[in-house]
Amino acid sequence: MTQSKHETERKYEPATRGTGGLPDLTGVGPVASVTEAASEKLDAVYHDTEDLRLVATSA
Repeated sequence: MTQSKHETERKYEPATRGTGGLPDLTGVGPVASVTEAASEKLDAVYHDTEDLRLVATSA
């Protein structure tokens, strides 16, 4: 039996200051620690039919 999962990929850009985007963090207080984020390698593989039916329908 095959199992499938529906996934939607979206990209977001932060809003400009003063438009409800990023909060103003002035006066929040001292920072306990700062660490470097780990690097991750991500792969995306897209499958389609030979005649590219999925691309044609924007699926």
